[in-house]
Amino acid sequence: MNEITKEKKKVSKIDRVALSSNAIDRMDKWLAALSEHYQGIKLRRNDLTSWLILNHRSELSVDEIKGIGAEFYDETQFAQWIVRRLKEAKATGKSISIQELMRCINAKKEASHD
Repeated sequence: MNEITKEKKKVSKIDRVALSSNAIDRMDKWLAALSEHYQGIKLRRNDLTSWLILNHRSELSVDEIKGIGAEFYDETQFAQWIVRRLKEAKATGKSISIQELMRCINAKKEASHD
């Protein structure tokens, strides 16, 4: 029994993922190519998506992390993250500044470049 079949049997909750129209077009081209190559194959978008994810390395590469971060970075989200950290510190009686948070972030980024 392959990995995806085992996963299907274990899964009791299905999580749906929305795909962009470009992603759907690419997925449909892949499915058409697979159907053309393997007559009788039973494969749906969710099957192929799961296969692609499960056959990718378990960790993202540094380049993938950088690329995803660059594409999806949101300054408003970052500001909200800072506010949450400041509130958490205040709630626990700790004192932390925005500058300290920025130093920690920069140190973490520098360490990941090594």
